[in-house]
Amino acid sequence: MLEVDGEPYLKRIRAIGGQTVWGLDSADVDGAPDIMASPFEAEEIRRLARARPGMGRVVNITIPPGHVFVMGDSERNSYDSRQFGAVPVEAIRGRVVVHRLFQLWGPEQSSSAVVRAGDPEKRAGR
Repeated sequence: MLEVDGEPYLKRIRAIGGQTVWGLDSADVDGAPDIMASPFEAEEIRRLARARPGMGRVVNITIPPGHVFVMGDSERNSYDSRQFGAVPVEAIRGRVVVHRLFQLWGPEQSSSAVVRAGDPEKRAGR
C-alpha cells in the first residue's frame, strides 16, 4: 500500500531505485508507456516497433535512488507509475498480506483476510 497525492493505492513494485524498466509508448494522448517489458522482451518489442513504425517506440525509464516504480495488476486499466512516475520509498505505508485467499473471494467476503503487514496482531490471527 502506498500513498500518492494523499490517496491510498494498492500496487505491485515493478522496479526499485537504480533498476530500469522498458515500455512501448504508442504516442497516445497521455504519453505514458502502454506496455511494460522485461529486458528480454524489450528487444523483441524494439524489433516489432522497427518493422511497424506506427506501433510506437520503446522507451526506458531508470528509477531514481530512493524511489520505486509501481504497477497495478491490470496493465491496460491501472493508474500507476506510468502516469504519476516513480514514487519515493517514504510513500509506502505498508504491505498487503493475503491470508486464506479463498476467504477473500468466497461467499463471506471477509475483509479480515487482507491486513497491513505492520499489524502483527492481525497477522497472527488474533
